[in-house]
Amino acid sequence: MLVNLNKYTSYFISIMLLSSCGFMPISSSHEINIKIDEGIPMHFAEKLQRTFNNNEQSDLEIFIKNYDLKKYEVYGGNALRSLEAEIKLTISININHKGAHKRNKQIMSMKRYKTNELNPFAQDEMVKLLIREMEDDLIQQFILEVNLIDM
Repeated sequence: MLVNLNKYTSYFISIMLLSSCGFMPISSSHEINIKIDEGIPMHFAEKLQRTFNNNEQSDLEIFIKNYDLKKYEVYGGNALRSLEAEIKLTISININHKGAHKRNKQIMSMKRYKTNELNPFAQDEMVKLLIREMEDDLIQQFILEVNLIDM
């Protein structure tokens, strides 16, 4: 009898914890007014516009600017080429919620990779793939910022 009571009590507690934890998956179905600077590459601007529903009458206005991609190479030893490189991608966003508050944020993504690839074309393709992954990471961070504003 006591074992059954503990079993039911543990089920009840676990159900209560799961139902009241407030878990909400991050979604991108918000209607916001996105304004994108001309300095942002077209493929990244298209990704952003596909992610969000653009609505001119929305209370939330976001201006995206300063797409900055920097590459830093690390040299070491007696090698003529760099051993590894670091790519840093940053964008600046201005979030304006009508009647509430303004925020200026800078979102960054950084990746490191080995540069001792013998095929330079393969290395160039790897860098392009890393940049696409970093752009997707920036969009996920952007979605998180929008969700934090809406809460």
